[in-house]
Order: sequence, then structure tokens, then C-alpha cells
Amino acid sequence: MKLKSNTNTVVIDYYPVKFVDGTILNEWFLKIVSSEDVDRISKKFIRKNDMFSEIDERVEYGYNVVDFNTNYQVGNPITGICSF
Repeated sequence: MKLKSNTNTVVIDYYPVKFVDGTILNEWFLKIVSSEDVDRISKKFIRKNDMFSEIDERVEYGYNVVDFNTNYQVGNPITGICSF
């Protein structure tokens, strides 16, 4: 899922995650926060329930859902390692 702030200055992307061997991790997502001034502000793994809570809160504050990210990102939320 991709959220954009009502001022269009902040973008939050949530991507599904899989291990390097292709195993899909249904309970984990990769969250990337970007700004129009900075390419990436932060990148971290979060659990599915936390993602849904964050999305609900952001939408209440005026963020808009602008896209759905379906490309799996390779990573390991246990060790925190991501590869793009």
C-alpha cells in the first residue's frame, strides 16, 4: 500500500516481504517512509496488524491511499536485513 500526506510531502510505502528462498512472510511488511526532499527517511519491518493500525491512523489524519504495492521485497524481519 502507498499513502501520501495531504500536503504531498511525505510518502509511506508498505511492501509484502519474502525470504531469499521465496518463502512468503504473510505477517510481515516492509515500511519505507520518504519525503520530497529526501529519498528515504526510514526503512523497517513491521507486523501486519501494526501496518493496518498505522494506515487507519494516517488516513484519519488526512493521508490518502494512492496505490497498492504488490511487489515482494526480499528480506528477513528477524535479523532486519533488506535487499532491494
